[in-house]
Amino acid sequence: MTGKPLVEIIDLSVDYKVHRGQSTRLIKAVRHLNLQIGAGETLALVGESGSGKSTLGRTLVRLVRPSGGTVQFDGADVFKLRRATLKQFRADVQVIFQNPFQSLNPKMTIGATLGEVLAVWGRDRAAVADQSIEALLTGVHLPTSYARKFPHELSGGERQRAAIARAMAVRPRLLIADEAVSALDVGASARVLNLLLELRETIGLTTLFITHDIGLARLIADRIAVMYVGSIVDVGDPDHVFERPSHEYTKALIESRLTIEPPAAGPVPGEPQQAPGAPQVPSPRPVPDGSGDAREVTPDSASDAADV
Repeated sequence: MTGKPLVEIIDLSVDYKVHRGQSTRLIKAVRHLNLQIGAGETLALVGESGSGKSTLGRTLVRLVRPSGGTVQFDGADVFKLRRATLKQFRADVQVIFQNPFQSLNPKMTIGATLGEVLAVWGRDRAAVADQSIEALLTGVHLPTSYARKFPHELSGGERQRAAIARAMAVRPRLLIADEAVSALDVGASARVLNLLLELRETIGLTTLFITHDIGLARLIADRIAVMYVGSIVDVGDPDHVFERPSHEYTKALIESRLTIEPPAAGPVPGEPQQAPGAPQVPSPRPVPDGSGDAREVTPDSASDAADV
């Protein structure tokens, strides 16, 4: 990353209180995290379910309040924004969720959904709203006739592209894609990924791409940040992360990818075997630091955390 970052996360922590009967436990979803996202950059945030990556994404858009630290967008603390600056922030940062069928109103046509966004944000007058809706659909490679369709009449990939069109209607500067292709088939995923890459190239869109698939992250990202038990344990350009991973967890993610290459020597049928030196996914307690030694975590271990 070069130049001034668009997003700067400084010593960020997010805790959840979980009540079980008369007892209360503290779950540390994000732990003293530091991360930057450059303008026009696609940063892939990679980790298993429960690593805290979705919590981080929700914190960036003020859906979750941090327990400590700050999140700065274009130099301003997002949790100190008020009135006009907060309204502009809402337009500047948009989210694409994992399930587009749940994020789109099933009782509204795609055209009505896009028109509502344009009306609320005052981007276009009614006289040119139809043209703007057609332009948004064309921009995500959907036929303009889809303005008259309801979400259930579209495929999963088409619904996700409609969700991207809705996000792009307010001309955001940062797009957060939270597992945006994990529920899609291979063909639909490819079309959505190509669209995100196209938006980066044509308008310089900054993207935080949240995924559990480190192989997919390598295809789309300028940089990869690996998140484990609420902390960033590896960050760098894709080739560097894959060729010289600095943490055992990153190595385990890389080794766990599905490949079409057969093993050099197949296992004996009926006899479980393990390749020598195969990495193991580390346990959250204690948390390995990547150097071979382990550091103990607090009693409120992240092993108690749910999928956040």
